[in-house]
Amino acid sequence: MKKAMRIIAAALALLLLATSVSAFAEETEMRGYERGRGWQYLTFGNYPYEKDGTIAPITWRLLKIEDGTAFMITNWIIDFTTFHDEKDLDPDHPLKYKDTIFCDWCNTTAINAMFTPEEQKVLIEMENGRGFVSAATFEEFCQTDCGFITARSEDPNRIAQGTPYALNQGLKKIEKGNSWYWTANRCRPGYRFIVADNGHMSISGANRKGGFRPVVYVKLDMIEITGGSGTLDDPFIWAVKTEE
Repeated sequence: MKKAMRIIAAALALLLLATSVSAFAEETEMRGYERGRGWQYLTFGNYPYEKDGTIAPITWRLLKIEDGTAFMITNWIIDFTTFHDEKDLDPDHPLKYKDTIFCDWCNTTAINAMFTPEEQKVLIEMENGRGFVSAATFEEFCQTDCGFITARSEDPNRIAQGTPYALNQGLKKIEKGNSWYWTANRCRPGYRFIVADNGHMSISGANRKGGFRPVVYVKLDMIEITGGSGTLDDPFIWAVKTEE
């Protein structure tokens, strides 16, 4: 009888262990947004974070994985910068995003500050001249499979706060410590769409300074996880795979 009980106890222990391992494996497998589970988080690249410009790993929110490509956005607004030097008022010749000072800055100054040359090799160039680092588009901010609503109205999942560095550069806290940031879209002559502090899609003059919260697309077959569990408190640590 005692032997049978020991066998049963051992079997239950093994079952619990197998269940725990399975749950852990499921949670640590990379995925995009899932309703009820939210997003996973990771660190990749580096950027000034502290008020004095001290550099820290960039924390990203993993929005979607599709066809071996990860689409992600920084979890915080990481800088404060000008979109363009004039308001783009000509209705017959609208200024394209690829021709803005902001787009050029994203793909020269910002990308080189964020990523090493090796890290830049895993980035995928976006369509319409957006380059490898960009503000998100209006359409990207309306994708339900990324965790957003399809309307311009308030969406808590679009809300973001600035890093100490971004705030020191001039980014302003508004409601509940949140701030607004640029999107890649023009809405009418002289104005661009922005994400307001309450998460709704608003507008701002194109010649102002605003928050920088970039998105990137990454080739997953060139990435390996070297640590972390994918939570915000313990994000995955990404590294570029080394050639064998």
